[in-house]
Amino acid sequence: MNYRSYILRALLWFAGVICSVDLTFCEATVYGKSLDWANKELTFCLYKELITNSEEILASVTIQEDGTFELKIPVKETEYVFAHLGIFKIYFYAVPGEKYELVLPPFQEKSATDLLNPYFEELTMQVGIVDIAENDLNLLIRMFDDAYEPFLQQTCG
Repeated sequence: MNYRSYILRALLWFAGVICSVDLTFCEATVYGKSLDWANKELTFCLYKELITNSEEILASVTIQEDGTFELKIPVKETEYVFAHLGIFKIYFYAVPGEKYELVLPPFQEKSATDLLNPYFEELTMQVGIVDIAENDLNLLIRMFDDAYEPFLQQTCG
């Protein structure tokens, strides 16, 4: 065998290894405890596309009687993930392979008036994350939003 065939074999072997690697970090783990939401359904979604804002359900869990929950959210890349919780719409950015301990807002169900009102908008809020790292994407985006919002209000009124 000559030098070229060794290089070709090495390249083919390397390509085979790369193609056979299983992507084990294609999910983010979400867990927490909230007695307010015990026995309620918690469903995380993402937008399929941003023109019509059609939603795709990623994962769902019923929160235990003691208020604990844990679920794995399938994400192949960093995704804007949200959940409808009564009058709230909570969101965060899920990164594959990361674990997030969420702090859910207090339970406040939509009233009958809210359900019938076609103009009702949920209160959108970035969900709290316990023990968030200093370089976590959610924290960095929140810091940017906090710095940018006063400028936007001043400029756009």
